Amino acid sequence: MNECNGRMGRMRVSTLVRVCTLALLLTVAGSGLLFPPTPAAAEPVPGEVTLELTDISPAVTRPGDDIAITGTLSNGTDEALTAPRIQLVLQLHVPATRSALDSWLTSASSFNAEVFAVEYLPDDVPSGASVPFRIEIPADHSPFGSGSTWGPRGIEVRAVSAGQVVAGERSALLWYPDEPQVGAPTEISVIAPLTPTTQEWRAAVEAGVPVLEESAPRLASVLSQMPDDVAWALDSALLESVPSDLPVTDAGEDATAPEEGTSTGTADPSDAAESADPPGEDPQTGSADDAGGTQSPAGTDDDPNTDGATDAGTTPGSTDSTNSTGTGTGAGTGDAASLGDSDPATVLDQLVSGAAERDVIALGYADADQSVLDTSDGLDLLRAGDDRAQSLFAEHGVIALDDVTWPASADQSSLAALAAVDTRAAVLPAAAVPTSETIGYTPSGRTRIETTAGSVEGLLWDEGLSAVLSAQASSLQIRQVMLAQSAVIARERPADARGLLVALERDLGSEAAQLDALTATLEAFDQAPWVESANLRSLLGRTDTGEAREPLPERPAGGSHLRTDTVADLNSAWSQVTAFSQVTEEPAAFRDDLAPQILTGLSAAFTRDPSTRSTVVSTALEGAAALSAQIRVGPGSEVLLIAASGELPITIESDLAVAATVAVRLVPEDPRLRAEETVLAHIPPGGATTARLPVTAVANGNVNVSVVILSGIDGEVLTEADPFRVRVRADWENTGTAIIAVVLALALAFGIVRTIRKGQRRFEPAPRGRGTPMESGAAVPGDRDDGTAATSTSTARPEAKRADDTDPRPSGEDG
Repeated sequence: MNECNGRMGRMRVSTLVRVCTLALLLTVAGSGLLFPPTPAAAEPVPGEVTLELTDISPAVTRPGDDIAITGTLSNGTDEALTAPRIQLVLQLHVPATRSALDSWLTSASSFNAEVFAVEYLPDDVPSGASVPFRIEIPADHSPFGSGSTWGPRGIEVRAVSAGQVVAGERSALLWYPDEPQVGAPTEISVIAPLTPTTQEWRAAVEAGVPVLEESAPRLASVLSQMPDDVAWALDSALLESVPSDLPVTDAGEDATAPEEGTSTGTADPSDAAESADPPGEDPQTGSADDAGGTQSPAGTDDDPNTDGATDAGTTPGSTDSTNSTGTGTGAGTGDAASLGDSDPATVLDQLVSGAAERDVIALGYADADQSVLDTSDGLDLLRAGDDRAQSLFAEHGVIALDDVTWPASADQSSLAALAAVDTRAAVLPAAAVPTSETIGYTPSGRTRIETTAGSVEGLLWDEGLSAVLSAQASSLQIRQVMLAQSAVIARERPADARGLLVALERDLGSEAAQLDALTATLEAFDQAPWVESANLRSLLGRTDTGEAREPLPERPAGGSHLRTDTVADLNSAWSQVTAFSQVTEEPAAFRDDLAPQILTGLSAAFTRDPSTRSTVVSTALEGAAALSAQIRVGPGSEVLLIAASGELPITIESDLAVAATVAVRLVPEDPRLRAEETVLAHIPPGGATTARLPVTAVANGNVNVSVVILSGIDGEVLTEADPFRVRVRADWENTGTAIIAVVLALALAFGIVRTIRKGQRRFEPAPRGRGTPMESGAAVPGDRDDGTAATSTSTARPEAKRADDTDPRPSGEDG
């Protein structure tokens, strides 16, 4: 105390000398020329006197360093500040705990602090003016010496006028001696989520464009200022080139690549308006629309499971910084656009190139709400989203850490769903799994969480440090508080080199100054021997530290979540899309074009905007229903089958933009007709084909027959046509055959008879006349065999009596 009082006395003398010198200069040069009251960066707040610190140099004081503190005093009142002076108040001890440090920073405590230095301003500060100030502490008057305890000291810089404190701001100075004070530095990993905000999703849905077109202005600022040491949690939906309402007739088509910077999809805004649900109950959730729900500010002591920005049950930034009922694309996008090229194609290139320089983990597709995906239908959709994310990453050459993700909410249902799809590790808030017993130190951000579907490694982000980086404060304040917090953590267990995780908010970039603070903080870590930046893999390489922790909450609290039956409907729609994709020549291209329609509806961003989600889900279900009409059976008429077997011609038509090969099957409703064979049919794009399916008649009758179109011989049903009638008359063929056979037999018999009769007429007798040897019974001259001749004559005579004999003479009458 005596040492400090002596130093303070010397400082007062030094200050008095400087004031005298200033007075002399002012007398010579004229009043107000050296420090004229001019407007500064911080504009006066009407009706208030404000003091803002602009720099503390160095960030960490080492032996031999001079200390300089600069700031701005602004007078927004109607009266001038007379005889103003700036006081530096310094804590005389190092806070032993993080809570003690917070008490100082929040002005809840002024314990053991004294005025260390005073700087007198040369002039009054008139109304509406801002003046800069500077407090310098040379090394030989430093409050820190060889015997001083290392770590943070709380400071308050305040303005005094007319004997009253009129304004002030608190921060911290950091001191570290030349001798090492820790066994090894504490490692701090920082992870930044890159995912669309609720407002960006809404704008993309209304405009019918890929969501990156709405996120690009904000992300352009983020990517231009992002430090290399920060890991990314990347939402693959930002890599999509198709909107979430692509017509099913265009799926799989090789569209001409759009010009750079142009929209890749269009939609009539009235379509979205028509499909949006009116205010009231949301059909997917059963709850009333609450797009502008309340939020908990960072670092508050609200229920850790509420749907706030730093809730234990949710991740930072899970709510947007502006009211979700607005139509903008996010606060600060105007300034963001000026900090980087906001062209979507350029931002996409920056995402891909930036991902190659750091650790990347994959968020669920569209930052899915995994808390509703722990059912069998939900798991199918969760796997579909993972597959789509992997496909997009592979397409753009992005390599993510295997089986590591960051769920939108921290609860048992989300972790069980992730464990069921073989997730290895998940980023979670440490406040969601607090230690079962009070401990006097900050444990490493690693644990193991057991779920009904298996265990998941937890990467726990520190809520206190994360709240500092997300606070509405200056870059300087964030830097100094982060250094002070990390120093207290290192002092808790100097020999235990722990690993901590800091998570940024999901609407990162809405405040442009946040990235500046992050950059300044990480750069300041280089000056702090007790802490160092580390990548995410370093934290993954650590093991569970063994502290007993409380279980996760069963379900997330707050927000409008999808109902189970809506999840089942979306899964049915996904199955329909998958089945149709199998009949095309490029199944993946067809399926991927329609994936955003269905998977976007699972986004956790819509828990704060159920009206937009209702539009997305309705569009997805309508698209899947329309898909079944793209391949259909052509119109036909009643068919007559008069044979025991035959082929029925079936016309198949397609409106798809790609060729398709489908299986066609007949399903008779009566066993009198059998159709046991399934036939493949190839349909050209937007064309038709005829398939001939064999059938067998068992008995006569009228049979209704349905035509089923399948994705394959043993595939899923794509569509089913209305039944048509087949008149089975199998005996008509047999009867007709019998009749024809009888007619042919009769004709044959008749022909045989005629042939026989015609054969007998070949031996006609000679005409009877006088003197002929035949009539007189005499022997024919030259006939040497009398017996033979007599027999021949006797045999031939009766045949000569024919009905057509024209001889008028009676038999045996003489001429």
